Amino acid sequence: MIDKVADWQLANAEPFPWRSAPHGFRDPYRVWIAEVMAQQTRLATVVPYFNRWIAALPSPRAVAQADEDRVLKLWEGLGYYQRALNIHRAAKQMVQRHRGQVPGTKEELLALPGIGRYTAGGILSLAFNQPEPAIDGNVVRLYSRLHKTPYTAQRKANLDTIDTHIRGLLAANPAVSPGLIAEGLMALGSKICKPVNPDCPNCPVREHCTTYLSDSSVRPAPSPGRNPVKSLSVRHHVGYVLLTVQGGQQRIFLVRNRRGGMLGGLWGFPALPVEELPADDVSAAAWIAQDQLRVAVGQVRHLGRQIQDYSHFRRLQDTYLAVCHDVDPATPRWEEGQWVPAGEIGDFALSRIDHKIAALLTANAETEACAN
Repeated sequence: MIDKVADWQLANAEPFPWRSAPHGFRDPYRVWIAEVMAQQTRLATVVPYFNRWIAALPSPRAVAQADEDRVLKLWEGLGYYQRALNIHRAAKQMVQRHRGQVPGTKEELLALPGIGRYTAGGILSLAFNQPEPAIDGNVVRLYSRLHKTPYTAQRKANLDTIDTHIRGLLAANPAVSPGLIAEGLMALGSKICKPVNPDCPNCPVREHCTTYLSDSSVRPAPSPGRNPVKSLSVRHHVGYVLLTVQGGQQRIFLVRNRRGGMLGGLWGFPALPVEELPADDVSAAAWIAQDQLRVAVGQVRHLGRQIQDYSHFRRLQDTYLAVCHDVDPATPRWEEGQWVPAGEIGDFALSRIDHKIAALLTANAETEACAN
């Protein structure tokens, strides 16, 4: 089986920028960044973010020396921002404990923030040529079908079973690169053994697949061990673009989300959870601002409705543009807040929903109209 995985990967590997060196001899820093970026994200999507990051922060030491806002700005658009904050913290520890290098042992890697079993396996196999499995969701799905067992990535016992099988393959074939096999298994799960409509006729390991062999006329069920898709619950918010003029310059109030929480460390326009959306009820929006943000607002107008899906819920938000004179809004829900020149909003790391709002401001020139 292992030879078939290796041959298939050599023939089908895509030339991503973090794959510029042979398997097992790659830059561990580039492997680390790519593996973290690829979590919950398609590899093709990662490429421009990876290139931007490496150009700005070419080493762990450069990451450690960067401020948090720069790190978040470079990560902007990838989501799951806690990953970027963990990279920042881990890089600082690499400087303090490992002379600015990505360590080459499993124990040292697992001691770093944000590096778990899968990421450590990827780094050790791809960069250090160590026989360490890298088991992501794609590999779990592949093995679920190979063994006709509903494995899940959430069960340690399932991961241990897969880990043992891969280690056995590597031990029996020491001439085969562990990195090549790690990459090949993940790619097979992603490209061939897909959650729905797996491409069994083109699978190089179908002769080893219990699910396929049990009835070759019937394709495997969609993703063994996969949880049923649930409809997203809706959370309503009311958001505010608070505008003021200071020293003849238009400024907009931004808040920073608390670190450790959702979208931690990112900046954005203040938004508050509500039971029901006020829609275009500007009087209700003004009252909520006064009650929750402790500011009196004027010239309130409905700027638009934004919808953003997250992993477990859908956020539905109505955003209002309002003038606020000489008062700093209260920020008990956030880490901090500050008035920002309107033209500098793009310098801050924003969530996707806040990018949508910023684009509305630019497209409609609403701030000028409201200020006047």
